[in-house]
Amino acid sequence: MRQPTAEIALELPEPGPQVLETLAERLAAVRVRALARPEPEHAYLVITPLGTAGRDGLERALRLLGVAILNRRAIRDWARTSSAIYIRHPSQLRRGALFEAAWRSLFPDNRAEAWAFDPRLHALVMQHKRCLRARLGELAVSFGPRAKDRGTLHALHVGDHQDIAKDARVIEAITCG
Repeated sequence: MRQPTAEIALELPEPGPQVLETLAERLAAVRVRALARPEPEHAYLVITPLGTAGRDGLERALRLLGVAILNRRAIRDWARTSSAIYIRHPSQLRRGALFEAAWRSLFPDNRAEAWAFDPRLHALVMQHKRCLRARLGELAVSFGPRAKDRGTLHALHVGDHQDIAKDARVIEAITCG
């Protein structure tokens, strides 16, 4: 396993029951909007706040692979969007709330960008995902006292094959209102 580019320890407040309940309600609302969306035409690659400085180099690398960016969608709140993408079970709410707080703490602007590409090229992008991420860096974070209170903030998100449609619907639901 590759080592993160950097590591940081954050002191974040423990998310209380109200924070977790609000997060659960917000995720449920996003899922309803996402499920109401039509079948997605594109797969998405997200440049997170950590990766925005390396956008131009990433775009060049994708072009060299033959992956064209078909459109771009601004994500105003990556912390919230990441929760909608990554949290799949209520048992993950606490960790999701801590990740949201970490993103906001380290990247107050919290903006990201979703790049649409041809879903037929997803396997190619996944084949090069580690290399693409290495160009942008990643940040290991520790944000609480529990052993599970560690994770990695990635500069680039590309969902696994089985998540292409789910991620696309979430991204489109959030960026289209």
